[in-house]
Amino acid sequence: MRTFAAGGLQRGPRRSQLTNAGRPYRRSELAAGLSTIVLIAEFLLVPVAVPICLVLLAVSRVSRWRPEWLLLPLLAGVGWLTAAGSGWASTTLAAGPGQLLSALARVAGDPPWLPRDPGGATATAVAWLHRELPAGLAVGALQAGLLAWLNLRRGDEGFRPGLLAATRRWRNRGLLAAGETVTGAGFAMGLDPQTGRLAGLSWAAAERGVLLAGTDPGELAGVALAVACAAMRRRKAVLVVDFDEGGDAAAHIGSVALLAGSLGIPVSRVSRIDGGLRTAAGRAIRARSVMLAAGPSESLADEVTDVLAWLSARGLRADSLLCISGCEAADPARLGALLALGPSTGTAVLASTTSAACAEALAGHAGQTVVCGPVDTELTSRLTAARLPADSGRGRGQYGDALARQRPGEFTVIGPDRVQPGCRAVPIVTATGPAEAGRSGARRTVPRIPAAAGSR
Repeated sequence: MRTFAAGGLQRGPRRSQLTNAGRPYRRSELAAGLSTIVLIAEFLLVPVAVPICLVLLAVSRVSRWRPEWLLLPLLAGVGWLTAAGSGWASTTLAAGPGQLLSALARVAGDPPWLPRDPGGATATAVAWLHRELPAGLAVGALQAGLLAWLNLRRGDEGFRPGLLAATRRWRNRGLLAAGETVTGAGFAMGLDPQTGRLAGLSWAAAERGVLLAGTDPGELAGVALAVACAAMRRRKAVLVVDFDEGGDAAAHIGSVALLAGSLGIPVSRVSRIDGGLRTAAGRAIRARSVMLAAGPSESLADEVTDVLAWLSARGLRADSLLCISGCEAADPARLGALLALGPSTGTAVLASTTSAACAEALAGHAGQTVVCGPVDTELTSRLTAARLPADSGRGRGQYGDALARQRPGEFTVIGPDRVQPGCRAVPIVTATGPAEAGRSGARRTVPRIPAAAGSR
C-alpha cells in the first residue's frame, strides 16, 4: 500500500532516465549503420576504391595539404572513365560484382575449392582491380574529400601553407605595409600566416568595443595605428585620447598626426582639457577630421563620456573611431561606461592597456580582445579567465599556451564566437618615415603615406 506524507507536494510520474540517456546516441548509431552499409556496397561494387581512399587520406595526413588537392585524383579518374567510354565503364562495374558473388557462392558450396586453386582466385582478383582502377580512383578521391571535409567541420585543421597562401600572404603584406588596411566590412590589423588572408574585424564588431592588451606599448601602438589608418581612409572621424602623459603618449599621437597629414586630413589638438575637448570633438565629428588629446585621465574620460552620452540621448550616430591608450591610468568603471556607448552612437571604441588588472576588468565590457606581442603569465591567466568560459576545457588551456608562446609582432583575436591565434602584425612603413623609440626600447616606424593613396 502506497503512503503519502501529509501536506507534501505530490509529483507526477517521472520518465525513465534510461530512455532520455539513450536518445543522444541514436544519431551516432544511425550514422554507424549507414557507414557500414556504404562500406559493404563499396566492397561489392568498387572494392579498389577502399585502399585508394586510405592511401589518399594517409598522404593528406602526412603532407598536411589542404583538401583541394584531392580534386586532382578525382579529375584524373573522371577523365579516365570518360576516355574509356560509358559502355566500358558500365560493363566493368557490372562484371566485378558478378564475379565476386559467383566466387563467394562457389566457396560457400565447395569450401575446399579456394585452397585448391589460390592462384586462379588471385589472378581473377588482380584482373578485377586493374579494370576498376578508373572508377576506384574517382570514388576513392570523392570519399577521401568527404572525410577531410568532415574533419574540417570538427575543427581538425593544421594545414601546410601552399603556393596560393604564399602568394596571398606576399600580396597582403605589401598592401598592409603601404597602409591599405581597409576591408569590405571593416579594417585589417594584420594577416594570417597560414592562409595569407587579412586578419581584422568589422566596424559593427568594433562598435561593441575592442580591447588591445599587451606588455609592450609599441606592439599596441602598431595595431592601433593600422585601425586608425583604415578609419581615416573611410573618412571617419578619429578621436585619439591618451591618458598616459609620458613619452609613449607623445610618440603615439605623433604617429597618428603624421599619418593624417600624409592623407590630407585636418588635425586638431586639444590644449585646454576643461571643456575644450567637447568642442573639439564635436568639430572633428562634423568635419570627419582627426582630434588628438592627452592629459589627466579623470577629466578626459568624463568629457569623452559626456560627448558620447549627448549623441546617444539625441539618437545621433557619429560614424567615428575613438582610440584610448593608457587605460591603466583611468577608472575601469568609467571606461566600461564609455565602451557601452559605442553601439548607440556609431562609435568604434579601441582601448589599449599594458596592465593585467585593467585588461581583466575591461575584458567583460569589450566585445573583442586583441592580445598583442609577448605577454607574461599574469596577463595570460587573467585574460583566459575573463574571456574564455571555465567549461571550455581543453580549448581554454590550448589558447592559454598559445598566448604564452606569442612572439613579437604576433597577436591573437579573442571574440565571443571565435579565437584566432598566430596573426602577424605588419607595420606601416615608407622610405621617408622616421623611427622613434618607446619606453621598452623597441624601434617603431612612423609612417608617411603618399597623399595619392586611396581606399581600396
